[in-house]
Amino acid sequence: MAKMTVSARAVDMLGRQQIAGIPTAIHELFKNAHDAYAQNVEIDYFRDQNLFTLRDDGVGMTENDFISKWLTIGTSSKYGLNRKSEYIPGGMIERKLMGEKGIGRLAIASIGRQVIVLSRAERADGLHDLVVALVHWAQFEIPEISISDIVIPTRTFPKGILPNNTDIQSMVDELITNLKELGNKVPSNYMDLIVQDSKKLTFSPQVLFNNLHKESTENWQRALDAGDISEINTQPLLDGLGRGTHFIIMPCDETLNSDIKTNDTGTTELQKILVGFSNSLVSQKHFSLSTKFRLHQGTADPEELIEDGFFTLEDAMSADHYIEGEFDEYGQFKGAVTVYKGEAQEHIINWNESYGAKTRCGPFKIKFSYLQGTPSESLVPTQIYTDIKTKLGMYGGLYLYKDGIRVLPYGKQEFDFLKFEEKRTKRAATAFFSYRLMFGAIDIEHEKNKNLIEQAGREGLIENLAYREFKGILENFFDQLAADFFRDSSTNDRFNEIKTALKNEITAEKAALDRRKKNVGPKKLKFEEELKLFFERFDNNYFSSEVVTIIKTTESEIAKANINWDDKDKYNFVSRLRNYIKDSYKKVIEESKVTKPNIGLNKKLNKDWESYLKTKEKLNHDVIEPSKMSVESKIASYIEDNNLSFSLRERVSEVLEEEKKSLKKNISQYKNELTANVSEIDAVIKGKARVKSSELSNTLSEVMANINSTPIDTLSTEDSAHLISNWEKELEIVSQETEQYFSRMRDAVEMVLGELKDDGLNFSDTLTALENENEQVKDSLNQYFDFAQLGMSLGIIQHEFSSTARNVRSSIKSLKPWADNNPKLKTLYSNISNSFSHLDGYLKMFTPLNRRLYRNKVDLTGKEIKNYLLDIFKERLSRHLIEFEATNSFINSTTRVFPSTFLPVFINVIDNAIYWLNTQSDSENKNKKIILNTNEIGLTIENNGPYIPTIDKDRIFEFTFSRKENGRGMGLYICKETLNREGFDIELMTRKSSESPCFIVKQLDKDIKE
Repeated sequence: MAKMTVSARAVDMLGRQQIAGIPTAIHELFKNAHDAYAQNVEIDYFRDQNLFTLRDDGVGMTENDFISKWLTIGTSSKYGLNRKSEYIPGGMIERKLMGEKGIGRLAIASIGRQVIVLSRAERADGLHDLVVALVHWAQFEIPEISISDIVIPTRTFPKGILPNNTDIQSMVDELITNLKELGNKVPSNYMDLIVQDSKKLTFSPQVLFNNLHKESTENWQRALDAGDISEINTQPLLDGLGRGTHFIIMPCDETLNSDIKTNDTGTTELQKILVGFSNSLVSQKHFSLSTKFRLHQGTADPEELIEDGFFTLEDAMSADHYIEGEFDEYGQFKGAVTVYKGEAQEHIINWNESYGAKTRCGPFKIKFSYLQGTPSESLVPTQIYTDIKTKLGMYGGLYLYKDGIRVLPYGKQEFDFLKFEEKRTKRAATAFFSYRLMFGAIDIEHEKNKNLIEQAGREGLIENLAYREFKGILENFFDQLAADFFRDSSTNDRFNEIKTALKNEITAEKAALDRRKKNVGPKKLKFEEELKLFFERFDNNYFSSEVVTIIKTTESEIAKANINWDDKDKYNFVSRLRNYIKDSYKKVIEESKVTKPNIGLNKKLNKDWESYLKTKEKLNHDVIEPSKMSVESKIASYIEDNNLSFSLRERVSEVLEEEKKSLKKNISQYKNELTANVSEIDAVIKGKARVKSSELSNTLSEVMANINSTPIDTLSTEDSAHLISNWEKELEIVSQETEQYFSRMRDAVEMVLGELKDDGLNFSDTLTALENENEQVKDSLNQYFDFAQLGMSLGIIQHEFSSTARNVRSSIKSLKPWADNNPKLKTLYSNISNSFSHLDGYLKMFTPLNRRLYRNKVDLTGKEIKNYLLDIFKERLSRHLIEFEATNSFINSTTRVFPSTFLPVFINVIDNAIYWLNTQSDSENKNKKIILNTNEIGLTIENNGPYIPTIDKDRIFEFTFSRKENGRGMGLYICKETLNREGFDIELMTRKSSESPCFIVKQLDKDIKE
C-alpha cells in the first residue's frame, strides 16, 4: 500500500507563491488579528535595519494552538461549523471570522524569510505562558526535504518573562543543528543563507517591545488628547507581556521598499491595499480594529502611513450625490437616491435576468457617494470639495466588504471591475459614472453570499456563475441609475435642472464680473497711482523736505522782520506768516491724502492701503505735528518778544469759520454732482444731504461749544497750541467723514444708475459674482501652500542621498594617493573633487529641513550658526566679494531651539541678502557686508544692500510676495510661520526708509522698541 507524502516546498507554494505581494500578506495578517479579537494591530518597519514587527492584542495562541493549528496547514478551525470563536474576551461582541482556508498565516513568508513568532494566549482561566518560535521560510524552498524533516524551534516563558539574546541564540542553534543533520539534502547555498540570516538576530525582544510599546502608548495618548479617538478606543497593550501575537521579521523582502514608495498621486501601493481595512462608511457602535503602519527612517520620528486620510461617513454625506440601498435575492434594487443634496428619493431598479428565480450570488447592500468632476458643477463648499477630491485621487473607487472587512483588491483604482472608465470612453454621452469620482462600499456576508468565494491569492472573487450574476446586477444598476437620474432625458430632472442652473450662474457671474471690471478699472488704476505717488514721495523725503521748507521760511521771515515796525505792521506780519504756514501745511496734507474708492480690492491693494494708513499716521506723528508745534513756538516767541497780544478765541473762530466754508463748499459740490448724476432720485439725495449737513453742523457746534467753554486765553502757549491742534484734528476728521460719505453716495448712485439702465444683471448679482471669485482665489491659495511640502521632499532627498554622498566622498579621498603620483589622473581628480565639494555644500542645506532630525531642543550657539552658514555660503560670499561678520555678542549667544526650525531662517535671510547685494554694482556699494549681531531682545541679521521700499515693509512676510525676478515669495512666509509655531518670530526692525534692511529673530512675547 502506497502513501502520499508532502514536500516542504508545498508550504512555499501554498503560502508565499499564492500571495500577490507584501501589502496583501499584511492584509491577511490583519484579518488574523481581527479573528483573534484584537483591538489594535501595529506594524513598525525599520528601513535601515531591514526589520519588520507586527504586534496585536488579540487572544493569542496557547502552545497547543500553535502546534496543532498554526503549524498545521489547512486547519478546519474557522471552517463550516467551527466558524465560531472558542473564546471571546469580556466586553466584546462576537465577530464573524474571516479565514477559512487555513493558509493565511503562510502569507508572512512574503514579507521576509526569517520570523520570530511570540504569542501569549488569554483564555477563560487567564493568561497562559508565552510561546516563542523561530521559523526560517527558506527551509520550505529546499526541493529534497519533506515537511516532516523540518524542525521549528519553540520555547515557552511564564507570565512577565520575555526571551533574551541567549534564548534566541539557543533556538538558532537548534535550527542550524537540525539542518546539518539532514546532510546533503540541504544545498550549501540554502545553508549559507540561513546561517547568515540567523547572525542578524542579536537583539533582545524585551528591549525592542518596551521601546515600541512606549511609542504606541504615547501615540494613543496624543490622539486621545487631540480628540481624534475616544475612550472607546482601548489603549494598546503591545509590550509582549500581555495577551496577543507578535512577529519579528528580519530580513524583509526587498520589494517592501517599492511598496512604500509614493507615486504621482501621493499614495503608495501599501496604502492602496491597507487603507479601509474595515468599512468606515457605516456607523459602528462597537469599536472594531485599529491598524497602523509606522515607517522608521534614520533618527527621524516614525511616519504613519495608513491610519489617516481615508474616507469617512462625514465625507459620504458631504458629496454631491448619495445612493444607498439593497439588492434582494432576486437582484432587484430598492433604496434611496439623493441628487445634489436634495430630498432622498425612494427608487427601485429592476434586474430582468432573474426570470423569477433567486440569484446565485444572494442579496447584498450598496452605499456610495459621487462628486461632480469640476467645482463649478458641484454644490459642495470649496474647502470640502478640495479635501474629498484629494482623497479621490488617492483612494477613489468602489470597495467590497465581506462581513465588514475589505476584500482585495476591490477599491484599487487599477481594479475597475465594473469597467466604468472603459464605458465612459466608448459612450461618453450616456455613461455618467466615473470610477475616479466615486467612493463607496458593497457589503456582502459569508452566510448570505456563500457562492461569492475569494481566490486563494486574494486577487478578487472567483469568477463563477454567482460572481457573473453579481457583476451583471451591478452593471445594470449603474446603467439604469444614470438613465433615471443623470441624463438630460431622465425622468427625474433634478440633476439636469441644477446642472443647467449652475451653468447659467457661471455665465451670469462672468458677465457681471466683466462689467464690474470695466466700471471699477479706472478707479482702481487711479487709486494705485495715488498710492504709488505717495510712497515715492515718502521714500524720497518729499514731505519732510516740504515741512523743512516751511520751518526755514518761517525762521527766515522772522529773522527778516523789521524791529522798527509799529505794532500794526507787526500784527499784519504775524497774520501773513500764519496764512502762509496754514496754506503750506494744507498743501502738504492734500498731497499726502489718498481716498480709498468704494470698490473691491485685491490682496495687494488692501495691503498697500494698510501700509498707507500706517505710513500716513507715522508722517503725521513724526513729521507734520512736531513741525507745527515748532513753527507755532517760533511765532509765539516772536509775539512774546515784541509784546504783542493775540486773542486765541478770535484765532480759533477764524480757523473754524474757514473750515465751515470749506465744508459747505465741499457739501455743495457733492450735492450738485449727485443731483446731476441722479435726477431720478433727486428728492432722496437732497434728503440725505440735509440730514448729513445737520449732523455735520451739530458736530461743528459741539466743537464750538468746547471752544467757548475753555478759557484758552489763560493757558500757556504750549498748552493752547496743543489744544488748538486737537480741535484741528477733530475738524479734519469731520472733513474726511464728509468727503468719504458723499464720495460713497456718489459712487453708489453712479453704480445704481448703471444697473438700472441695464435690464439684465443687477448689483446683487455683481456682489455674488465677486464673492464667488474671492472664494476661488482662496482655494488657489490653499493649493499654493502645497509648495511648503517641498521641505518634506528635501528631507527624503537628504535621507536617500546622504549615504550615497558619504560613499562618493570616501571614494574620492581614496583616489588622492593615485592622483598625486599620476599627473594625468590628478587633473581629473581635481575636477571631480571640486565639483563634488560644490554639490556637497548644497547638500548640507538639506540637513536641517526635516524638523524630525532633532527630537529635543538644543542650546544652539551663535558660533554654530555662523559656522553652519559659512559651510553653505562661503563660496558664494567670496565670489560676490561680500564680507560676512559676526559680532562677539552674536558668537557668544545661546538660544534653546530646534535647529531644524531655526537654521533655515538664517539660510533664507542670508540667501536673500546675497541676492540683493549682488544687484548693486561696485560703484554703488564698494564695501558689501552682512552682519550677524544681537540686541536686548534677539538676534539680528543686517546687510548694507538696497533699502526695502516703505510700501513693501508690511508685505515681505506675505505668501507669494516677492520682488525677485522669478521669485516665489515663499521663503520668509514659511520662516515666519515655522518660527511662530515654536514660540519665535522674525520681523523687519523699524528703520528709516532710506536705511538698509535689518531683520531680528526673537521670542514671540518680546516687542521691538521703536
